[in-house]
Amino acid sequence: MASRWVRVTHSNTAASSGDGLWYEIASIESSTVLTLARPYGGRSLTTGAAAAYTIGQMPLLPEAFHPLPEVYAAYRYWSKEDNQTRAEQFKSMLDDGITTLFKTYGFNDLSMIVDDGEDYPLLNPNLTPRL
Repeated sequence: MASRWVRVTHSNTAASSGDGLWYEIASIESSTVLTLARPYGGRSLTTGAAAAYTIGQMPLLPEAFHPLPEVYAAYRYWSKEDNQTRAEQFKSMLDDGITTLFKTYGFNDLSMIVDDGEDYPLLNPNLTPRL
């Protein structure tokens, strides 16, 4: 279950309800104890609490871009069905989504040096070859 996500369902009426946010599971110590990657922000859940929860996997895409794989699938489907009008509509949505994704989260500098604005550059450990 490590690297999966858990969400305790939010309810205004139940004393043991959660905050409704997703939290990454860092590790599982036992059948009754797990460690979250960041602190839980909801109400304290006591032993034996009957709060509903969901465990799931989260895609690597930021949440606003989760529909992109479905848009891509729709584009491929309508292309296969020879309906170019619909295929082009989904292709346009896909292109717009990818452009926005890279504009929002992309990083175009593949330099080996990260400049923090100080007098000395920092080496980027992700791009520094180790021999």
